[in-house]
Amino acid sequence: MYCPQPTLSPTVLTIAGSDPSGGAGIQADLKTMTAIGVYGAAAITCITVQNSLGVTESVPLESGLVLRQVQAVLADHHVTHIKIGMIGTMEIATALGGLGDTQGILDGNTGNGRRTIYTDGGHGLQISLDSGPARG
Repeated sequence: MYCPQPTLSPTVLTIAGSDPSGGAGIQADLKTMTAIGVYGAAAITCITVQNSLGVTESVPLESGLVLRQVQAVLADHHVTHIKIGMIGTMEIATALGGLGDTQGILDGNTGNGRRTIYTDGGHGLQISLDSGPARG
């Protein structure tokens, strides 16, 4: 059932993986946003199998599905900031590249030493939220 937001309060959109234990990813981001008093919305990039001991499996969603989640939130909320965590694949990163002119926070560390923002030939991937991905 669709329930429109009564007022378009400033929203932070988190784009990240889902952690079933609640200690990281979308779940932790939304808890943090609530604790600091901002409205949080979310788009999931990957489903993980993990707990406090580590990540044992990660399954990325299809890039178009991730993008459609983001577009649905952007169409309905006053998104002032986008927090990007676990991207999952280069295809998802590319799909997210043209999101528009929004303040971004890039957080690609899972906390267990694994890279979640993929690199190419030792060069980091930089996502420009106004012009698509650029390697640098």
